[in-house]
Amino acid sequence: VTFTPTVMHCSMATVIGLCIRVKLMRSLPSRYK
Repeated sequence: VTFTPTVMHCSMATVIGLCIRVKLMRSLPSRYK
């Protein structure tokens, strides 16, 4: 049971990181792709 919080936190951090990455890629011009 102690593993659940850690796994949940890691997954959430990954999702947030992906969202931020997508936002940055969208905000940047297509040239930087």
